[in-house]
Amino acid sequence: IHLPTAKRCIDLSSGEPPLKLAGQLVDDDLCLMMRDEDGRWRLMAASLHFPSHWSLGEKFGKSMAEIHTPVPAFVEEMDKRVARIFDNLRREQPVWRLNWSLHDEPGLHLPGPTGGPRFAGVEGASLLAKAFLRVERQTLTKLPETGAILFTIKTYQDPLPALLTHGGPDMVHDLHAGLSAMNADQLSYKGLTDARDRVLAAIAET
Repeated sequence: IHLPTAKRCIDLSSGEPPLKLAGQLVDDDLCLMMRDEDGRWRLMAASLHFPSHWSLGEKFGKSMAEIHTPVPAFVEEMDKRVARIFDNLRREQPVWRLNWSLHDEPGLHLPGPTGGPRFAGVEGASLLAKAFLRVERQTLTKLPETGAILFTIKTYQDPLPALLTHGGPDMVHDLHAGLSAMNADQLSYKGLTDARDRVLAAIAET
């Protein structure tokens, strides 16, 4: 297959693992979830390029609950619900969701743990100059032959000032509302405990 925009070719008969080849054809990260003998969904294969402060080595082979242990309230409130979604997913009807966060790093490839609280020591225009809105478009598709689930992650990241300018008052309002609604655990998970008020003040000045 010739990819003119990338100016390279991918040989589908090369003998490389299919998931690795698929990962070279799309911009999405690809994670393959499979049931174990106890019926729990586990991460059993992946083509990962753009993690957001996690690595495949630490998540590989783990169940959904184990993967999402750092996520506030996931084990208590979301684990069984997500398992039901996985169990009942129809092959002909994929589903999708969006996830967002604010980063003070420009890179898409962030495999290591978070470097600590974000936007430390900055405020106002200096804070906005370092701010990026990172959005993940996640999809779930049940594969027809194996019943495994392909979990895809397409990552978008843009400088926050440009998005606020483009989106206008509606964008400012929505971001302000989203940040204001986060509880203490969510703020801690996203590295924004000490920064939320400064972020809110900065976007209010735009």
